[in-house]
Amino acid sequence: MVTAEKSIIAQTSLSGIDSFFHSHRRHFTRIYETVIVGGGPAGAYLGYLLSSQGKRPIIIDQPFITKKNSFILTINQQLTQKYPFLHNIALKSHIEHKLHLISPSGYNAIFDEQYKTSFILVSKPQLTKVLLDMAIKCGAVYIPQKVVSIHREQRLWKVCTAEREYSAHILVGADGVNSIVRKTVFKPFQKDELAISLGYYASGFLEKATLMKFFNHRNGFLWIIGDGRRQIIGITDTLCNSNGLKKDLDEFLSTQCKELKPYKKWSALNPQASSPDFFKQPCTGNNWILIGNAAGHNSPLTGKGILHALWSAELASQALLASELRVYDSLWREEYGKDFIRISNQVKRFGRPSLLDNIIRYAHCSKSLSNIIFDLVTGDNKGISTGKRLLMETPRILFEYFEREVQEFKDQMKRNIESNYSGIEQITGKKSETIG
Repeated sequence: MVTAEKSIIAQTSLSGIDSFFHSHRRHFTRIYETVIVGGGPAGAYLGYLLSSQGKRPIIIDQPFITKKNSFILTINQQLTQKYPFLHNIALKSHIEHKLHLISPSGYNAIFDEQYKTSFILVSKPQLTKVLLDMAIKCGAVYIPQKVVSIHREQRLWKVCTAEREYSAHILVGADGVNSIVRKTVFKPFQKDELAISLGYYASGFLEKATLMKFFNHRNGFLWIIGDGRRQIIGITDTLCNSNGLKKDLDEFLSTQCKELKPYKKWSALNPQASSPDFFKQPCTGNNWILIGNAAGHNSPLTGKGILHALWSAELASQALLASELRVYDSLWREEYGKDFIRISNQVKRFGRPSLLDNIIRYAHCSKSLSNIIFDLVTGDNKGISTGKRLLMETPRILFEYFEREVQEFKDQMKRNIESNYSGIEQITGKKSETIG
């Protein structure tokens, strides 16, 4: 009888404990050191860097889906040299790559040798998958859930999904331009700090496989990237100057690219620095860090962000591993922030339609000028401002220009003389001596 009473008491006690833990389960959830919101290239790479050093961060993002119509990224030499693993996921191209630049007035410059040696093509979903797999293999925890809210409670970050709540000491925002982390810890991007891109996936073969077209009335440009089997067509401009963007794109396609058949639309928002002061904003604070697009770290000229997504993740990992989050702002400003400010100033100076017309028009006359233009539009500034490079290279550019003009004059004279001798042969029936 006593034994039965003890059993009943024990069961009642256990039931009460279970009920208590169930009603207070949020107070007994595991506390993580670092939670990374966003599993794109920036978040996944940071997860890999931390886990490879013995940390065990969690990466929370909505379920990853490899899309059939994957976005193609052009990866430049600077990026492949810094992150050699990108060569392992390069797409095989079925065309001979050339970069065609078209000025606002229609002048065309073709970059062949530089483009083939400087770029590879990479699928963005494939890159994300590879980086996530690297992180998980090293011990990072990937949670495929959408974050719905974030708040601060008792010195901990509470990251909530529809399923549960996760607690962490440090919060990392790697969740893109619409970052919920940025909105929580700092402020969302303003309208004048955003650019919009829209376009199509298309089938059909295009001889000008990689193209950039500039406009008189736009701050941005139109582009086409393809690997011979698929093409991605897009146009970009600041959100404040986006009226008529689709109309400009459709008009160009209907007149210049009739061989392409668009079959699916796409659109995206990206950070776009409105002035150099944009890069004075903090990207770290009281136990939080912003990286990649959530920090606004992409090229002010081209809008490309993959290099700085990985780079910012690398610098953030250094600050996190040293337990000195505040040093992150100093690191990125020193490593690439100064380039961002310089490029922001260059956009205003070199984005004028008349100047674009002239430099693209005469690019074929000077290899030095051609290289400067190529580096400008592809975002590889060699650590020196474009204005300074132009000033330094002016004597060489002028020499190459006049040398080419003289050679073209000689070639034209030779063709004229040969044409005249050919006419004399036809009239007299006598063979003339070969012109040397």
